[in-house]
Amino acid sequence: MNKQRFRMRPAIGGTYQNDVDKNMKTRWEWSVETEAQRLIFIARNIATGFYERNSFLVLPPKYLKKSSEIIVFPEIEVGKIDKFWTRVKSAKIDRYPVSNDRELIELIVKYLTGDKIREPEIDNLKIQWERAEKDVLKEIERILTITSSIQAIIIHPSNFGASVSYNVVKNTSADIQLFLRFDQNIHTIAEGVISSLLHDNLIVRMGGTFKEKEFLIDWLVGESSIGEILRKFEPRSKFIPTSRTISKKQTSELSEVSSTFLQKLGRSRVGAAGFSLKGKNPYYCSEPLRNLNWQEKRALCLMIENKDRVVEFDEIGQIIYKNDAEFSLWAVAKFIQRLREKLEANGVSGDYIQTVRRRGYTLR
Repeated sequence: MNKQRFRMRPAIGGTYQNDVDKNMKTRWEWSVETEAQRLIFIARNIATGFYERNSFLVLPPKYLKKSSEIIVFPEIEVGKIDKFWTRVKSAKIDRYPVSNDRELIELIVKYLTGDKIREPEIDNLKIQWERAEKDVLKEIERILTITSSIQAIIIHPSNFGASVSYNVVKNTSADIQLFLRFDQNIHTIAEGVISSLLHDNLIVRMGGTFKEKEFLIDWLVGESSIGEILRKFEPRSKFIPTSRTISKKQTSELSEVSSTFLQKLGRSRVGAAGFSLKGKNPYYCSEPLRNLNWQEKRALCLMIENKDRVVEFDEIGQIIYKNDAEFSLWAVAKFIQRLREKLEANGVSGDYIQTVRRRGYTLR
């Protein structure tokens, strides 16, 4: 995780802007290189299966006309970049920059420059956020009981990706970094800021899932007093909750187009079916899952062997503990969270392990 402050370097093939009032906490920075970083971020989530698992559709930019709830990825020939999908798996999506692979970044910059990519036009959004920033951040700090003020927000406008993505910070002294798609609004900025601040508590410390986190953040942005402040500057209708996107079934037409597009990019949807066993060792898409201890291997193997049913809490507990007296649901949840993190380190979305309330876990 990124816990230190940093500044933008001059970009390759582009420039960045910092034209906001000096009294504001928000800076806006764009370059072709920030777009390259954005694409690496998206590609990693494609490669790990994160988008597939959470019902997001990856499509070229032209499909924004049909739905704003897609993940936008350009039609670039990633197959011509050596080991592209393997290299993007090493990206760290909880920090910025997400990748330090200079050769990869420069190759993507070259492709984007050839496609004549342009800086997004977001002047109206900047003006709206300049008016709302002080009140919105003050209410976020109050609701989240933050004792020290948010120091800095750096927004990288983008032509690609989901509505907003964020780095993970542990305290407000660190810069909050957001990738914000050009068609978004101040509700989305607030969503990104809250997500950056809460991610560590909700996902790492409490062992929550991505979907659980999104439901809470959507409530904060749409229904709490934070939403009341936002509505003073922008209609509520502008806000599209992420939880709505991941809960509904996408149209079959767009789903089929997305599948075809991913195949063109050299990725196929495999889901939980990609997990397999060779002896007593777990694999995903024929690749061994490394750096698991014997307990984690046993728990994952148990879920792989029982893909069609829920593995009960007690069954996981029997792997972790020598006797029933030591059993703790909290400890089981932390164990599963560590297993999810190790899947992520292997380039596999931890969200494939799904919590079944009051029962246990399953691969989906």
